[in-house]
Amino acid sequence: MSGAMVGASGGSGASGSAPAAAAAGAAGAAAAAGAPAGAGYLDWNGAVGLLDRARRAGLFALVIGPKGTGKTTLVREFAAARGSPLDSINLSLRTRESHLVGSKTLKGGSVGFDEGLLVRSMRSGSMLYLDELNAAEADVLLRLDEALDDRRQI
Repeated sequence: MSGAMVGASGGSGASGSAPAAAAAGAAGAAAAAGAPAGAGYLDWNGAVGLLDRARRAGLFALVIGPKGTGKTTLVREFAAARGSPLDSINLSLRTRESHLVGSKTLKGGSVGFDEGLLVRSMRSGSMLYLDELNAAEADVLLRLDEALDDRRQI
């Protein structure tokens, strides 16, 4: 399972949790060559190049900044410019582990499993954008930590 995971946090509420601290990943070459980002994002501080370097290194990326500064636009345009599918979820106190990992189901008398967004993204190799990472509950962050550590598994 592979893929890039990008987390974003608005304001100064980013926690020092393991998922946030472990975060660093995404890629490409156009920005490294000085090409501008998409029309909706003005890359005034070299963020696209940083994402490129992180992705080439196989790292995850944590994008932090105040609300309305273009974090989501940056990630969307970054993925689109590289032709990479992008999955995203807006984390909150209502986000549960099952949203990320999945849950057991009962269909026609058989027990099945519906994969959550994190599992689907890891299987497909798409980028995963975790919006408002700092708003997630501790159990969700612990589950993310499993995917973000060096083993990259759940």
